[in-house]
Order: sequence, then C-alpha cells, then structure tokens
Amino acid sequence: GSTSNVGVEAEGQTYLNNSFINFFPSVGYRLSVMSFDFDLDLGLDFANCLSIKEKGEAESSSRTYTTDADRKTIENDVRSRIQLTITRNKIGGYVGFSSGLRNYKEGFVGGANEAYARILRLGLIYRIK
Repeated sequence: GSTSNVGVEAEGQTYLNNSFINFFPSVGYRLSVMSFDFDLDLGLDFANCLSIKEKGEAESSSRTYTTDADRKTIENDVRSRIQLTITRNKIGGYVGFSSGLRNYKEGFVGGANEAYARILRLGLIYRIK
C-alpha cells in the first residue's frame, strides 16, 4: 500500500522555551563622556542547557493538534558575545548579541537540520556600588 501526506490548514501557536545557565568572561573598554559610561565588552558565553521544551496547540476544522515535548538536544554551547552597556550614576541599560557554535538539531532526520543560537539581549542595570 501507499501513503500520502495531505496538508491540513490549522491555526494556533507553539512556544519553545529554553533554559540555560551562562558564564560570560569578557574583556572590555570603558569610555566616559559627560557623566555617562560606555562599556564595550567582548567575550565568550559558556552555556549549560537545563531544558528545551515545546508546548503548543492548533485547531483545524476537524480536530485539535497539541504538542508538549522535550526538545533538548545539547548539553552545552559556546557563544561569541559582544555587549554595549551605557550607565549614568547607578542606572543603565545594555544591548548584546551572541552567536553559538553548537547545532541544536544535530542528528535530526528530514527537513532543515541546522539551528544555531543567535541571541539578542536587552536589559536594564542598577549598580549597588
């Protein structure tokens, strides 16, 4: 017998949640201009993967599709990282970008089998001292 795949139109959403613990040793340069400090840091993120979970739901005219799956495929990743921090007094913000070396879909069969971490970080800072 033969089988066939027929596309089914469905609407919904899926979330992929990643949990990592990162260590970010870096070197940097500080420029102070008119009571603002500009810090440019370059370094490596050493990331330990705690979990990667997929959860979602989609509905078609005939049924509901759900997913609740463990998608963890790696234990760790090393990422090059650049970050710019701007502070004034004790308050500031930062923007950073990191790019990982590990393929998160290594060993998958079928489809596009490459997925690397590309992370944009935005944050606020309050310095205690």
